[in-house]
Amino acid sequence: MNNDTSSNNKRIAKNTLLLYFRMLFTMIVTLYTSRVILQVLGIEDFGIYNVVAGIISFIGFINGCMTTATSRYITFSLGKGYKKEINKIFNTAFYIHAIIALIVVLLSETIGIWFIEYKLNIPSEKILDAHIIFQFATANVFFNILTVPYSALIVAHEKMSIYAYISIVDVIIKLIIVLLLQLFAENRLIYYGLFLMLSQILQNMIYHYYCRKNYEESALRRTVMSHPLFKEMLSFASWSMFTSLSGLMSTQGLNILLNLFFGPIINASRGIAVQVQGAVYRFCVNIQIAFNPQITKSYASNEWDYALKLMLNSSRFSFFLLLFLSIGLLTETPYIIHLWLGNVPDYACTFIQWMLFTSIVEALCNPTDAILLATGHIKTHQSTVGILLLSIVPISWCLLQFGFNPESVFVVHFAVTIMALIVRVYLVHKYVGLTFENYLKKCIKPITTATLLLCFVVFIYYKNTSFHAILNIAFCLAVSLIIIYWIGLTKKERNFVNQKCTKILHL
Repeated sequence: MNNDTSSNNKRIAKNTLLLYFRMLFTMIVTLYTSRVILQVLGIEDFGIYNVVAGIISFIGFINGCMTTATSRYITFSLGKGYKKEINKIFNTAFYIHAIIALIVVLLSETIGIWFIEYKLNIPSEKILDAHIIFQFATANVFFNILTVPYSALIVAHEKMSIYAYISIVDVIIKLIIVLLLQLFAENRLIYYGLFLMLSQILQNMIYHYYCRKNYEESALRRTVMSHPLFKEMLSFASWSMFTSLSGLMSTQGLNILLNLFFGPIINASRGIAVQVQGAVYRFCVNIQIAFNPQITKSYASNEWDYALKLMLNSSRFSFFLLLFLSIGLLTETPYIIHLWLGNVPDYACTFIQWMLFTSIVEALCNPTDAILLATGHIKTHQSTVGILLLSIVPISWCLLQFGFNPESVFVVHFAVTIMALIVRVYLVHKYVGLTFENYLKKCIKPITTATLLLCFVVFIYYKNTSFHAILNIAFCLAVSLIIIYWIGLTKKERNFVNQKCTKILHL
């Protein structure tokens, strides 16, 4: 057991480092790409693409449910040692995703087109462009849906190096696309949609080729598909639908609301905020991608205490990582965004700050979702959390109707996310046996103490400084690193960090 635990911990650490390398590279390229694409397309076209492509994401929310179900079933079978069942699960998942992809196309070509034509706030001279890129975005999502079973198989086998390499190739292609756009004098928005569609097709082919070459269970056989499993996975996914839909509402639903009340310029501001939040949050996702398979496999092997320990560690590490990455950006947002973009749309800085606050709380939510999904008791989990998160859009709509500013929708999202975290922790207590005392001691106490101390130091420092923004950011990063090290980590974890640092310095 100790050897297995040590091996699992090493695998988690190795996979996390691989994913960090991938994320550091992709973040740098993504932020540069965002700057160039905003300059090449212009604020209005950038906003139009964000809201039009968002409709497809809204229609394709069913895919999010099946993504969760596919990952859970494959990983759970690996944890149980049921390797012969994986091909059946994979085939069943693939055919379900194929059906979902066709449904998304059907809804896009009916409801989606109607919504663009009659509901969205788009300048009349841009309507034709909006319809064309909508078709490209539909094809993009179609192939993305078909990719899910293959990427889930790779993650379940914890082959994070391949997952990282494919992501790096994808972001390089997107950079090339942006650079190519500058060669076209007209119709850049249309070419952007076309090239993104082609890049998604290429990514699908890479995933398909790798899995067919390395995993026998990825072979498609129509006779292997299990009809009882088909129904079981759909039932599992149907309860996941609440959370998937609510997550979509908190993103694309708010995006559409902002368009209806304020127009595409505000969509551009939100699009920029999403780019920044996504680049930072993906570092946190890397920890969770590395931990989640082990959480599911540990639960499947009846090692509940170890699964809970992994969940608590994943929550704490994710929170501190996001806090460290966000503190400099939160304190000097206008300077950093102006340095990055030059021309900063209205509200972009405030949107970024609220989205980062929400992401820091969400870092605590995702590990609880992983262990709850592993239990299979998702009915109460998905319906309760889903109802909470679904309330974001109607509450935001009411506030906007009463004349509140665009920032109010992000405040609502932040408040509801905190409430959803409380519900999740209660459900982990109910189904897995997590004690509130243990959660408060191992997770909430260290992150609360570290965060309050960091805020106090930064507040005192900023009241008494006239240093340049770059020095202020450096100070915030240094202080946050020190506080996280001494307060956020256990003695055993500090010793581990010391050993690794000593080893690196002696190289």
